[in-house]
This record gives sequence, structure tokens and C-alpha cells, in this order.
Amino acid sequence: MAGSQTHGFDMVIEVSTATINNLVSGIFDNEGFLGSLFPDSYILERFDLETNFNRPPDVPASAENPVELIASLEFGEENTGLLRIVAGMVVDRSDEDKDLVQIDFKDHLFVCELSIDGTSIGLVNTFVANRLKEHSIPLIPIPVDRSSSDTLDITRADLKIIDDSTDEDGDALGVMLTFGGGTAGNLGALTAPSPEKERVPQ
Repeated sequence: MAGSQTHGFDMVIEVSTATINNLVSGIFDNEGFLGSLFPDSYILERFDLETNFNRPPDVPASAENPVELIASLEFGEENTGLLRIVAGMVVDRSDEDKDLVQIDFKDHLFVCELSIDGTSIGLVNTFVANRLKEHSIPLIPIPVDRSSSDTLDITRADLKIIDDSTDEDGDALGVMLTFGGGTAGNLGALTAPSPEKERVPQ
């Protein structure tokens, strides 16, 4: 049964920025995915990633659940770069048996800024942005039974980036679950992380 602390949802799972950063870093590194976004003349040797849930000021007011990814890049011949991406996190419901929390570059890429050795290179930036728009990053698959009335079956997953404005700055990704017989709660009421949330060290 949903309670007041979960704002009407049957369960709320809070995932730290550090955990999402580790997941995205692993996907970027897998089979050289991040490096494959660049033209062949740019050979990416290593990168470091920072993930930020604070809402960037340069995204549209209508943008829901934006996440900022900042990758420090090292190319061959001692060239360095910085890639800043802001994209929306969404729940993909296209699979009838699964809700998938993902970062959606295809339809929700708000910012793509690339500089090489401190200089913005427009053509390369456009190349990277167009490559990004061919992909989404799957993060958390959640099995669902949409028609079930069993209180043990998940029927729906929702998400919200919780941008904590307190001094603690305990930003988190909230994954809200609705079980059989229930209805989705109030997303708008989720404005701060739970004080009981288990924190992953930053």
C-alpha cells in the first residue's frame, strides 16, 4: 500500500549520481562506444566522465529530467577535449513486458558541445551530435505485467530526477513503481531525496 512518504507510489527506489555515472561510463567504454562517435581522424585514447543531476540553465523549460554528462577526453598526439552533453532521461514502454529507464539521445538531446584543445570545432560537434542521435543508453530494465491486479506484480515504472537544493545536494534518480491494483502517484511532489536513502559515496 502506498504511503505519504512515497507520494502515492507503491515503491520509490533512489539511485545516486555516482551509480548512474558508473553505469554510463561502462556503456561509453564498452566496445569503444564513445570513441566511435568521433570522425576517424580523432582517436580517443581515454576519457573521464562526470554526471550531474543539477538542472542546467541552458535547457528548455519544457525539458523533463535532463541529465548533464561531461566527458574529459584524451586523443592521440597529446590533444585533449571536453564533450558536454545534456539529454533527457525517459521510460521506454515499447516492450509490453518491460519498462526501460534510459537516457534518450534520439529525441531528447538538448545540448552537445565539443571543444578540442579549448577550441570549439563546429563541424566535428555536428558530427558527434548526429551520431549521438542514433542512440539511447539503457540503464535500468524493469519487468512489468501491465494488466495484472496482483499486488506483487509491477505494472508501471516512472522516473524523476530529484535535484536536491539543500546544502547536502543529495541529488538522485527516483524510480517509482506501481504494483497491481494501484495507481501511479504524484511525480510533482517528489522534490527532495528521502532522508533514509542509502547513499553511494561520491
